[in-house]
Amino acid sequence: KDNVQGTDYEKPVNEAITSVEKLKTSLRANSETVYDLNSIGSRVEALTDVIEAITFSTQHLANKVSQANIDMGFGITKLVIRILDPFASVDSIKAQVNDVKALEQK
Repeated sequence: KDNVQGTDYEKPVNEAITSVEKLKTSLRANSETVYDLNSIGSRVEALTDVIEAITFSTQHLANKVSQANIDMGFGITKLVIRILDPFASVDSIKAQVNDVKALEQK
C-alpha cells in the first residue's frame, strides 16, 4: 500500500484491500464455503503478492523487453487462477507466489 501512495495505482490498491477485507468479513459470517478455510490466510497473502507484483511490473518493467512483461503477466494470471481455484492447495499457491517472485529477480 505504501509503495503506491500518491501514484495512479493508489486507488485500485486501496479498492483491492477493501475487497479483501469484505471477503474476510463475509467468510466469517458465512462459514459454508467450498474453500478450505485453512487456506484463506494463504489466499489473502497471495492477493497481497499479486498487488506487489503488479506494482513491481509497472515500476520496473516499463522499459524492459516485451517478453519480461509477458512472462510477468502470465505469472500473475496463473497466481490469480490458483487463488480463485477452491481446490488449489496452499502449497500450490505458495509455489506460484515463488514463481512470480523469481520473475521479479530476472
